[in-house]
Amino acid sequence: MIWRQNVSRKPKSNFTDDVTRHLTKVVRPHDHPNNANSTLSHGVRSSQARNSILSFTTSLETGSLPLQLHLVAVSFVETSLTDVYALRTNKVLADFVKSPRFSELEAVVRNHYSDFLDLPVGKFVAMLKGFKDPFYREFLNHYGDLSYCTLRIIDADHARQKGIYMFTIGQSPRYIGRCRDSFGKRINQGFGRIKPENCYANGQPTNCHLNALIAEHHESVNLYVLPLEDSEHASVLERDLVRKYAPDWNRQIVRGT
Repeated sequence: MIWRQNVSRKPKSNFTDDVTRHLTKVVRPHDHPNNANSTLSHGVRSSQARNSILSFTTSLETGSLPLQLHLVAVSFVETSLTDVYALRTNKVLADFVKSPRFSELEAVVRNHYSDFLDLPVGKFVAMLKGFKDPFYREFLNHYGDLSYCTLRIIDADHARQKGIYMFTIGQSPRYIGRCRDSFGKRINQGFGRIKPENCYANGQPTNCHLNALIAEHHESVNLYVLPLEDSEHASVLERDLVRKYAPDWNRQIVRGT
């Protein structure tokens, strides 16, 4: 029923045809340092797995549909980035606590930390943490003080595609998501690179959480993708796969744990 509601103005065969085109196109990861298309450098590890294709099934109104997701090489430039929030220097503390999201902290700051009003907010928060002052947590989201990694898709062709992506450990799905724009924008420019502002209470806790989970398992995690041009189809497929395979990282992020 959901399928009819979402794509009632499009033939059902479009979805099957869209996926089938990718079932027969095997894309090998560019995971060798000597590959001309690779941007690997010293200290960068390429994600690798024994299987370049993972097969799954999904049950939609069109019937049970086989899916093959292709392994994509990713590079880890950093795997243990801490205190990223401390690098936020675009505002001093006095201006920062005037913003709507942090205005409730202004009175406390002016009454107890007035000597630091001209300090960049990142340095102030890092100073509080160094002094073991729990007030520093009030500035950050729940996942804003974790250990992060910097990862990126190596191959430019993969980075330009969009559709379903899946992080696995071995062949076990840990996180399933979709990209409305491109894998490169979602990963390379999104949760694959945590910026200082992402760590704050008005930042991006989901990106911080997912990145930290990947960082924790960077030695064994792999990325698989299924390119799909139709965002409506990808949305239905993402929901179906998450419901069927219940990846634990998806569940953790929903629960906020």
